[in-house]
Amino acid sequence: SKQMVAAVNALFRPAEQSAARQAFLFADGGGNPLPFTEVNARGVKAELVIDGQAAAAALTLWTASAGSFDEGADDSKALSKTLYREQLAGRVADYIGALLGSAAAGRTGFMLRQEAVAEPTLQPLQSKDIAILVSTHQEGHLIQQQLRERGMASVYLSDRNSVYDSEVAGDLYLLLQACAEPANQQALLNALYTPLVALPLAQLDALRHDDRLWQQYQEWFYQFSHCWHQYGVLALIRQLVQQFKVAERVLANAGGERYLTDLLHLAELLQQASVKLDGVHALLRYFYQHLYQQEAIAQPADDQIVRLESDAELIQIVTIHKSKGLEYPLVFLPFISLCRPVSNDDRLVSFHNEAGELVQSLTPGKLELATADQERLGEDIRKLYVAVTRAKYATWLSLSPVADWQRSALAYLLGCEQATEPLQLLQQAKALWPANDIQVVALPDFSAPQHLPPAHSGSASQFAARQRNTAQPFESWWIASYSALTYGAASQGDTALEHNLLEEQASALLAEAMPNASPAALAADSAAQFAAVAQSLPATPDLVSLHDFPRGAGPGTLLHNLLQDAAEHGFAAVAADPELCQSLVARRCRHGSWAQRTELLSRWLHGYLQLSFPLPGGGQVALNALRSYRAEPEFWFAVQGVSTRQLDKRVKAAVL
Repeated sequence: SKQMVAAVNALFRPAEQSAARQAFLFADGGGNPLPFTEVNARGVKAELVIDGQAAAAALTLWTASAGSFDEGADDSKALSKTLYREQLAGRVADYIGALLGSAAAGRTGFMLRQEAVAEPTLQPLQSKDIAILVSTHQEGHLIQQQLRERGMASVYLSDRNSVYDSEVAGDLYLLLQACAEPANQQALLNALYTPLVALPLAQLDALRHDDRLWQQYQEWFYQFSHCWHQYGVLALIRQLVQQFKVAERVLANAGGERYLTDLLHLAELLQQASVKLDGVHALLRYFYQHLYQQEAIAQPADDQIVRLESDAELIQIVTIHKSKGLEYPLVFLPFISLCRPVSNDDRLVSFHNEAGELVQSLTPGKLELATADQERLGEDIRKLYVAVTRAKYATWLSLSPVADWQRSALAYLLGCEQATEPLQLLQQAKALWPANDIQVVALPDFSAPQHLPPAHSGSASQFAARQRNTAQPFESWWIASYSALTYGAASQGDTALEHNLLEEQASALLAEAMPNASPAALAADSAAQFAAVAQSLPATPDLVSLHDFPRGAGPGTLLHNLLQDAAEHGFAAVAADPELCQSLVARRCRHGSWAQRTELLSRWLHGYLQLSFPLPGGGQVALNALRSYRAEPEFWFAVQGVSTRQLDKRVKAAVL
């Protein structure tokens, strides 16, 4: 519009006319190869109307100081970048919500004036008419989160979005992990908590004490595991979608179309990958790497998120870089006051020398830093120009004295590079830029917004996290092996159960050593307690050095499974056949970092099966000498408020 073009002209005119290097920092004694040239616009036939009134100005600068967000803050101090981002994201989201709410009431939109029609008509503002331009992915995700919390749908059009970054990807990984290991109770619980399964909280709570319900779900996941091995991951995911009624459930919610599309896209990608991989664990490893180690792998082009037709109807969030050449009816620049000056903290400083050659330095001096920062400022100014020329009708941007504000693009355009007081920036803006073109006003506060847009049926690109009713908190409970009652980690519990066990054992040991000490004194130093337990526990036989072997439930489960595999094949047979022993270990260590420890674990297992253990009543026994044994007799014994130390004594007395 004419008003928008006039506002851009007014924004850059003062610097072009008075600054030594003019608006874009290209002027020198020999001329200016890139001057700012004012343009004239033909105009448009529509006019922006907000709450029934014509917009006051095409370009609005929202000012904010430290006191804007904290009444006790000192306005003479610069805003912190973290506080600025958080507050601006929330305030801008509130304002957009008010605009869309007003549009739903028929008071905000574009007034169309047509020659054939006597009365102008109002075309209500829609979500798709709004673009929010950001500089980084962090800013994009932050503003998207704030919009989502207020019930507004948006799509983040970054340079390259991977479907592995979507929320459903993490949910699907947890579900596949449970399908691969249905006997793993923690993996199964993790899967049942995902939005893909979406069990009601009452049913999740019932799993704690209803054994039949738990066995039902475990049986389902055994069937899913069979389906995966028999027919592949694509068939498995389709069965999961059908079993848990994913499609009909998610499509009824905001963001359901995007969630389901990403799920099916992932299913196809995983099916393609499974053809080249050996087994379900190899596919899980592949999936994990694409989820959490993307920087270490080359991402294929087909993992880019599939764009939906409905995305075009949402609020657009896009990087300034990608917005080049595009036009939007309304544009918001919430974080444009931020800048990142070049400093000694940068590992590599890049700049151009007098000959125009690119120079990169690991140890720049003051002159090199100043040159590099001037180039950074020039880039920020050009980026600002791109951003403020994207809107057809109106642009809102923030003008705030954030940390390093004197080195920002807006400060340069205002001639405030040498200013010392943050208020000078705001005062200069009102004095230098004409009010009829650029409106400089305080950042609006919609802490209790009167207008909220209706929920969009095909909205948000991701689901919000499920809320849990905190009025009835879950009680802590575990399912543990019997060995967890007697052997903790030497000096620290890897789980809450082990941690509590160690504390209890340590307290008992210290109480025996210091019978006259008070309970408070005994509990004062947990580190000392753990050390006491560590010294009291018997040392593990040093068959093969495992001093660098990882700790935790995962490694412990691996060793447990190796012994169980040996039991199923026969302890004596495995001990007598090193090749069989190595093949059992190799099968368990095909994926992850375990492959590097195959030889170590093979030697450990082979020696452990032949190790003689002393019996309490005299004599010795080795696993390979046993003739009658069970690999793992399962039993369930509920304990609550029971001393694990006393329980262990009673069990030992009964079975040894």
